[in-house]
Amino acid sequence: PQGMQAFAMNLNNPLFKDRLVRKALNYAFNFSWLNSNLFYDSYTRTESYFTNSPYQANQLPSKEELAILEPYQEDLPEDVFNNIFQLPKGDATGSNRDNLILAKKWLEESGWIIEGFHRVHQKTKQKFEFTLLIQSPSMKRICLPFKDSLARLGITMHIQMVSPSTWIRKIKDHDYDMTTYVWPLSNFPGTEQTLYWHSKYAGKYGSDNILNLQNPIVDGLVTQLTKAQDEKTLITYARVLDRVLLEGYYVIAHWYLPYWRIAYWQEIHHPEKHPLYGVDLASWWIDEAR
Repeated sequence: PQGMQAFAMNLNNPLFKDRLVRKALNYAFNFSWLNSNLFYDSYTRTESYFTNSPYQANQLPSKEELAILEPYQEDLPEDVFNNIFQLPKGDATGSNRDNLILAKKWLEESGWIIEGFHRVHQKTKQKFEFTLLIQSPSMKRICLPFKDSLARLGITMHIQMVSPSTWIRKIKDHDYDMTTYVWPLSNFPGTEQTLYWHSKYAGKYGSDNILNLQNPIVDGLVTQLTKAQDEKTLITYARVLDRVLLEGYYVIAHWYLPYWRIAYWQEIHHPEKHPLYGVDLASWWIDEAR
């Protein structure tokens, strides 16, 4: 199980209140170019909060899932009920024009127009400008192409790199606009999902709800997930939660490796069957004959 690594948006910032705005920012992020030009096509895009696990919502909703979702039909996007969530593919050449056209459309529908080469709100004239907080120099090469892509939409994104200790303090204080973050996933999702997503932890110092997410639908889903008494119920609620979070576009998902990278000499051998998770180097041996 891989969980979610992503650019996380602080929902306390008015810029990120509108779902269409968050969706537009997702479409401005060109993962295909990054994967092709920086990662040697080695990564797989993360499209779930429960990646590589039975809890991932990678099929159309089942009857059991639809029964849970039905009471919220008026409050959720239609795609939650009718589609399998997919992030934009992007453009490996770097253009990403089609996705940027869609992003422009959604921004304008949300009241964000262009004036003097800047994206401003039609009513308040506020500029669309925010800061991405990072703690690792290696993330700069990821952030700079994203910054350029947003600039084509008239959006200004500043990049602020801080020390790990400063980053931790700012996250605990919820003092950021956007940052990189990882939500780890266990083999059996449980109470940690409440800590990640429930409204009662929004805005609290040091809480794991760093998005400051306050969504009564999500609150109900995580509550029922933690009460699940059997595997089928757990899977059903986890998949519904996955769909609702994904369609909310609260984060801009990154990537993961679906395999282990290991280099070894030809005289070193390993068993044909490996452990389910990880690599047991203690079971490898040297063939003296070679």
